[in-house]
Amino acid sequence: MLTPELHQQLLQSFDIERLLELLTIEAKKSHDGHYAILVFTTGYKVAFGTPNMVPCGTSKAYAQLAEMPGFPTRKDAIIAALVSPKTFADYEAARTRGGRPV
Repeated sequence: MLTPELHQQLLQSFDIERLLELLTIEAKKSHDGHYAILVFTTGYKVAFGTPNMVPCGTSKAYAQLAEMPGFPTRKDAIIAALVSPKTFADYEAARTRGGRPV
C-alpha cells in the first residue's frame, strides 16, 4: 500500500489526460460516476459526487465549496482528490457538528 506522499509523487508523473482517466475510473467505481472539477479565480477544487444544490436558495452547496481546499492547478486538485477521495457530502459533514451547521 502506498503512503499518501508516495501516491502523490507517483501521480505527479502522470499527464493530465491520464489523471482525468483515473478520476473517471474512481468516480465510476465508488461514486456512481459523479465528480466535479470547479474553477474559481482563487484556484481549482475537485470532489466526487454532486454538490447539494436542492432546495435552491440554501447555503449547503456554498458550505461544501467553502470547506473544500483550493489548488493552484487543475493537476494538483485532481491529484489531491485521487490521494484523498472526498465527496461533497464529506465536506458538508465537516462543517456540521452535532447536527447543526457551524
